[in-house]
Amino acid sequence: MKKLILLSILSLATLFAFAQKGNGDPEARIQKKVDHLSDKLSLSKDQQIEVKNLIIAQHETRKKPAQNWSELSEEEKEDLKAARKDARERFDTEMATILNADQNRIYKEMPKGKGKKRAHHAKRMND
Repeated sequence: MKKLILLSILSLATLFAFAQKGNGDPEARIQKKVDHLSDKLSLSKDQQIEVKNLIIAQHETRKKPAQNWSELSEEEKEDLKAARKDARERFDTEMATILNADQNRIYKEMPKGKGKKRAHHAKRMND
């Protein structure tokens, strides 16, 4: 009986932890990103709406390729990388039109892409 209760508690805790990340739900991930940017940049309500719409548009254009990465040719991989880089630049350009000068300065200093977790971790280690 004790094992069953313990197992139930662990299962619920695991489920709760995954639900907090919002990894399975694109809408939750988008809202989490909007909340993060709003917190870091002190976005107004109107800016939050514009940023959310921009993130949604970005999400729609960044659909995964039909094939796995390992199944793509080198040329297809390079094309996909270039397209993602262009999309990121367009996103940043559009963000610049939404944000004021101070917000833009902070946004440009924020870690981007895959390195952001490492940069965040390194910053915490140095504090």
